[in-house]
Amino acid sequence: QSSALALVMDRSGSMSGQKIEICKSAAIATAELLTERDYIGVYAFDSAVHTVVPMTRVGTTNSIANQISILASGGGTNIYPGMAEARSELGKVKTKIKHMIVLTDGQTAGQGYQSLAAQCNAEGITISTVAVGNGAQIGLLQAIAAAGGGKSYVTMDPTAITRIFTQDTMMHTGRLIREDPFQ
Repeated sequence: QSSALALVMDRSGSMSGQKIEICKSAAIATAELLTERDYIGVYAFDSAVHTVVPMTRVGTTNSIANQISILASGGGTNIYPGMAEARSELGKVKTKIKHMIVLTDGQTAGQGYQSLAAQCNAEGITISTVAVGNGAQIGLLQAIAAAGGGKSYVTMDPTAITRIFTQDTMMHTGRLIREDPFQ
């Protein structure tokens, strides 16, 4: 079954350096898990949303990797436009599974996150959240994931982002290795 994945990533000033670089490699590693039947979109936010990779069928990950690699950090933090854009783009594709991963390390502007997440969930879009570091609004991110029917992750170690993205994607797109014996 095909799936569509939207990565909504913080590119604000506090993400500069190692964190943004790890996020970019995590996004590329996540794209590599998907097949040509799947879709991926990558949306970066500061105070506004920047479409890094428009919702597209995966095909080769080369062009996706190239688009992701030029992402730079800077600006404020408002997750809402990123989530709203991802929701709109996920709504346009016909896939059985639609999943969004939201990553931030800071305090966000905007409001109405839980109702947005609940609306996404009602439309068949699940949302997982990743809080990086002590500065992130962990409670808000946990509430978004709860309303969005996904998982909430908190890590103090940015190098864990790739593992979180890839494991969460495999779990929500049904690509986790089954525990039962293979017939």
